[in-house]
Amino acid sequence: MAVDALIFDMDGTIIDTETADFNSWKEVYDRYNVDLTVDTWRLRVGWVNLAMFDPLLHLQSTIKRVLSETELREHHERYMANCGNLPILPGVLEMIQHAHAHGLKLGIASNSDKWWVEHWLQYYKLRPYFQCVYTRDDVANPKPHPEMYQAAAACLGVPVERCVAFEDSPVGMQAAISAGIRTVAIPNWVTMNMTRPEGLSLTLETLAELPFDKLMTGF
Repeated sequence: MAVDALIFDMDGTIIDTETADFNSWKEVYDRYNVDLTVDTWRLRVGWVNLAMFDPLLHLQSTIKRVLSETELREHHERYMANCGNLPILPGVLEMIQHAHAHGLKLGIASNSDKWWVEHWLQYYKLRPYFQCVYTRDDVANPKPHPEMYQAAAACLGVPVERCVAFEDSPVGMQAAISAGIRTVAIPNWVTMNMTRPEGLSLTLETLAELPFDKLMTGF
C-alpha cells in the first residue's frame, strides 16, 4: 500500500523531551535524597492522566511538605532550558524533509497540550512542514484511544491505510494501531524496555535506519 501521509508523535519521537523530563525531576528528587527510578517514571509515559504516577505529588507525599512556588518555577525553567538544547532525534529531520519534498502530507498527534507542541515545533523550525497538528486539547479522547490519529488523518485528507505513524511509547503505538495506521516504533532510553502492543509494522532504534525509498514502498 502506497504512503501518502506521515503522522509523528512529538515528545520522545521528534525530540527526546521525555528523558529531559525525567532528568529534571530526578535533580529535584536527588536534592531531597528521594529515589526516582526509570521503572517508576515509565508508569506515566505517554499518558495524559497522571493518576499512574504524578512526580510532584509523589515527592511531596514522601517529604511531607509542599514545594514552594520558587522551587516549582526553578524546576520548570531548568526543564525548558534542557529541552531547548536537545537535538532533533536521528533521521527525523531528514525524513520530514524528504516527505515534504515528495509531496507527502505531514501531521502531528501528541498527548501534550497545544501550547507545548506548537512552542517546540516553532522553536526547532519544524512548524511549516506540518499541515495538521492534533494535541490532547483537540480531542475528547486522547491516546491510547484512536481518535487523535483518526482526526489527524481526516485533517490531512488521507485514508488511514495510506498513513504511517511514528511513535516512541506503547500508549501512542496503541492509538495509531487502533486507528488502522501502519505504525513504526522508535523507543527511546525511557521507553525501550516497555511492553509494546501487537500489530506494529516496524521497530527501529532510530528513524535513520529507515531509508525514505523503503518507506515509500510500504516497507
